[in-house]
Amino acid sequence: MQAARQWWKKFTNFLIQQLGFIECTADCCLLYRQTNKGICYFIMYVDDAIAAGTEEAVIEVQAEILQH
Repeated sequence: MQAARQWWKKFTNFLIQQLGFIECTADCCLLYRQTNKGICYFIMYVDDAIAAGTEEAVIEVQAEILQH
């Protein structure tokens, strides 16, 4: 379980520091980002993740993740 937690911490830090996501104060598994393309919610639990939001914003986030 420790490896999954380390991956979660690394990926969460990447989303916050590199992509400008904000961690929800009520639940650290939920991150969000608002851009001119819309809002994208990123939900992470251990080593599972899902992105939801406006289509353009989600596509933008997917492209940014793939670039890194």
